Amino acid sequence: MKGLRLLIILFIPVITYSQESQDVITIETIKEISILEFSSVQTCERILEDNNKNKLRDILYLAILTSVSNIINHATIITADPFSPYKYKYVYINNLLEYDICEKDLFKYIHDPMHPYAVREGKMKGYVKYPDIDVLTEEHNINKIINILLIIK
Repeated sequence: MKGLRLLIILFIPVITYSQESQDVITIETIKEISILEFSSVQTCERILEDNNKNKLRDILYLAILTSVSNIINHATIITADPFSPYKYKYVYINNLLEYDICEKDLFKYIHDPMHPYAVREGKMKGYVKYPDIDVLTEEHNINKIINILLIIK
């Protein structure tokens, strides 16, 4: 079932491409992709230069994979560290246009006292710690990235 959901999620952006297409990639367009984090505005400007198209393409493909990972794990509360749910992942690009996947501790607590991983005592008693990942935002990221990839070909 997860595979089918993933397939649907990946094809939604392609269907909507014609509605949002444009011919020029701007800094604003890149900044709308919340899964990308640039070390500075100058880095964002440099990645749009013609000689960096291949690097931009690589970064965008990595960003799609990262968004898909966030979508798949948006409800994962058990990881290698049993006391920490899945951490939100994003792509960080430094001034040298080197990139890496980084993590943020973004969590939300949902009251579910019957859950086996609910906090058993203290002021958080009955709450379960989940990753704070907005699936719609991740889908929007994928949509924007695919639109940009179709422009740069």
